[in-house]
Amino acid sequence: MDCLLHYLKTYYPCFGTSLFQQSQLFLIIYRLFFFHSVFDL
Repeated sequence: MDCLLHYLKTYYPCFGTSLFQQSQLFLIIYRLFFFHSVFDL
C-alpha cells in the first residue's frame, strides 16, 4: 500500500487538476488493485 501512496503522491498531480479526471483516475486504480487482490488469491 505504501508503494501505491508513493505513486499517487509522485504522479497524481501530473494528470491534471480537474476533479472529474482525478476521480476517474482514482476509480481506475482502485478497480485494478481490487480485482488484482481478488483474483490473485
